[in-house]
Amino acid sequence: MHYSDTTQLPYTCRQVFDLVADIERYPEFLPGWKQARILDRDDNRLYAEQRLQTGPAVFHFHSTALLQPCTGIHISANDGPFHELAIDWGFTASGDTHCRVTVGMDFAMRPGLQNVALKLLLETGSSQLLPLFARRARMLYAQGA
Repeated sequence: MHYSDTTQLPYTCRQVFDLVADIERYPEFLPGWKQARILDRDDNRLYAEQRLQTGPAVFHFHSTALLQPCTGIHISANDGPFHELAIDWGFTASGDTHCRVTVGMDFAMRPGLQNVALKLLLETGSSQLLPLFARRARMLYAQGA
């Protein structure tokens, strides 16, 4: 499955980059995310363990995030329910205080009846990805946090 979207946000690319790179906070605002924990960091890479849940089905996987400060983030995984998962974020400054944000997601699931539920969660939730991050940005940055 492939999904992509673009939006413009009234925040700096540093602010939006920091928000997307803060993987451990995903469970606070992304439906289905129950846990995201950074296991290790080196240079511009984060190694994370994540847990998703839809209904009674729980899914564990490990991901790697390659951080390119203020310009992009590439997240990948190929364990747990994923044969392949790739999420690419791009951040481009638009004036002094706005950021054009693009996200592209490709994923393929491993065979299994339980993985069908996760595939449905990701397919239906992908169109809400940018709006959820935009709402989170409003909550954090409109209050000066």
